[in-house]
Amino acid sequence: MKTLVTVITTLLFATISLAQAGNCDCKKDLDFLVTKMKEMPSYKRQIIKENKEAAFQTTYQEYASKMTTPISVISCFEALNKMMATLDDFHASVSFTNDGITKEQLADTAAMEAFVSSEAFLNHPKTTEDLVWLAAKLQAKDKNDVEGIYKTKELSVGVHRNETTNKLEGVVLESKLQTWMPGQIIFYLMDESYGRFDMLYFDPYSRKMIFSKRVSTANGRIKFFIKEGVESNEINFSKEKWVFKQINDSVQYIYFGAFSNTQAVKQASKEFYAKMKDSLDAKHLIIDLRNNGGGNKKHSDPFLKLFRKNKGQNYVLTNAFTASNAEQFTVKLKNIPNTLHLGEKTRGILAYGMNYGYYYETPSGLFSVLPTDMDFHNAFFEFEGKGIAPDTKLSYDTDWVSQTLDLISK
Repeated sequence: MKTLVTVITTLLFATISLAQAGNCDCKKDLDFLVTKMKEMPSYKRQIIKENKEAAFQTTYQEYASKMTTPISVISCFEALNKMMATLDDFHASVSFTNDGITKEQLADTAAMEAFVSSEAFLNHPKTTEDLVWLAAKLQAKDKNDVEGIYKTKELSVGVHRNETTNKLEGVVLESKLQTWMPGQIIFYLMDESYGRFDMLYFDPYSRKMIFSKRVSTANGRIKFFIKEGVESNEINFSKEKWVFKQINDSVQYIYFGAFSNTQAVKQASKEFYAKMKDSLDAKHLIIDLRNNGGGNKKHSDPFLKLFRKNKGQNYVLTNAFTASNAEQFTVKLKNIPNTLHLGEKTRGILAYGMNYGYYYETPSGLFSVLPTDMDFHNAFFEFEGKGIAPDTKLSYDTDWVSQTLDLISK
């Protein structure tokens, strides 16, 4: 029985690994993607209305010409996402369908032994650089340079530019995880725009392949990889998503951590509104939207009338993880007199959205396409992909609420 389980486990991991390590007929997936893109409001706005069909077709032909024969799954995944990126529509996405290694499999010794001895694992993309030399080179990089050494609890990753591909590669230098070995590439940063990068990465635990657009590298942070010595003052680590408190006689503080379209948030939004609707009476009001990934305006916009009634000064805090509806909310708050926007640029993913959120599997079965079907172009397109810049950028050296209180005191 044990032998049978081991064989099944080995086959399972071979399937998981080869799904992203093999080749695929990417041209069929590309054609499918383009069909879905042409149905999106962003295509109609940016391509048809701007008379850019010829340029769009030229870009398509460039990618299609490289797909006359099957190409690697990783290359196909990158190409499909780059084709999607011809539209400034950062809600739309192409994702990998295989979820990779499960928590149960990670805890299974036989399963992991089978995985790390598989051909796909051993053939995962690797750097050609000497790791000792690379680590020494990156250790000397300035803390504000994107290149350098980044950490998680289990991994040390060196980020350096590959001069041949002109991509920044995240190379595993040290690993406490059985799923990674030194020399393997865990992510790529590419196509820098407005100070941010598109990122193709492999989840540290499941190894699922993921593509993320416009990733911020500010303050030594690349997703969950952080440079040594970095203080995360731009992050709000509050476990509570709805916070209202009196800081002192003249300052009140509100934290909106989520506007997501769930029943729990819907209920919390109503209860929070009822709690604070008659309580806003301070001269200064801090409205904290850090880490708010957005959601439904039904859970955010009712608070606008309360803030419009407030005769004091409003201070809106955002970071690079303030996204979607939370960004739309930021723009609306900035239109209220006596409002100052502090912190750092928002994510830049607010001009379009999903009402239904249907995923469509590509012909290969390896990828799924999530198109947008909601149009907020006129009100918010100027910020799409760029983010909303604060009136005053806060330092990463000290707590942001403390910096705001210092501004108030002055």
